[in-house]
Amino acid sequence: MKQSILEYIKLIVDYPNSVHIKEEDCSEYIKLSIYVENCDVGKVIGKDGNMINSIKMFIYGCRSKTFKLQVFDINEKD
Repeated sequence: MKQSILEYIKLIVDYPNSVHIKEEDCSEYIKLSIYVENCDVGKVIGKDGNMINSIKMFIYGCRSKTFKLQVFDINEKD
């Protein structure tokens, strides 16, 4: 799942080589921290949050195996 999201986000952004995702498995949820360049944050979120919402819908469709809540965090790369 993490690799699918990574490949999808790389298609959206201007700097695909700088995209990485950190997955943190907590007891009650899985936290996905998405790191992109400063200029690409808006593209990942999208107009009115449409792009990130479509990514979330994809994840919610795939989560039937884990049954854990996924939490997203979009960050600028340091």
